[in-house]
Amino acid sequence: MLTKLNVLFLAMLGVAFFSSCKKDDDETSDVQQPTAEYYFLAKVDGQNTGYELDASGNVAMSNGTDSSIDPPFCSYSYSCAIGDGKTDDGPYFEVFFPDLFSGDCGNAAAQFSGLFHTGAYAYGLTTGKVLIRYFDGTAVWVSDPSKQSGSSFEVTTSQRTDTPLGAYQKVCGKGSCQLYNEAGQSKKLENVQFCMSFTQL
Repeated sequence: MLTKLNVLFLAMLGVAFFSSCKKDDDETSDVQQPTAEYYFLAKVDGQNTGYELDASGNVAMSNGTDSSIDPPFCSYSYSCAIGDGKTDDGPYFEVFFPDLFSGDCGNAAAQFSGLFHTGAYAYGLTTGKVLIRYFDGTAVWVSDPSKQSGSSFEVTTSQRTDTPLGAYQKVCGKGSCQLYNEAGQSKKLENVQFCMSFTQL
């Protein structure tokens, strides 16, 4: 499971570690408007849903780094999830960049911020692509790259934040896709808007 963002880091950014779930019941509204700095908002099968970070204590943001290390070669994947903060196994949305860094281990820190380039990304499990995961409390739904048609994902903003705890990258974007569970069932994910914080290590 991903590691919780340090409370001190979030305090330094001027937000709390947790926030409340904002759910827009007005189905006539196409796009929800975020009110927090960090969030993931979307429609799942036509229903507005999502999570925003504030001080209420109901939502958590967490991040992680998967690595394959064989010096001098290293490969790092970066992920950030936001979801139910009341339990360790509650619903969440996750944005995952597989093998975003591949190369000399000594270059990973210096290149970290430049890895999250703005622009379009294809869905996939290889370098330079992206994956969305959604856990609804029962099943995990994934943006299977082999079953995408008319889908999109774009990073619109990528900003580095240096703190005493290390370097973080605020990544914001938008998108849409089809999500699939292990049984092959699908959910339509659309009107995605997100701002999330990725950690270097």
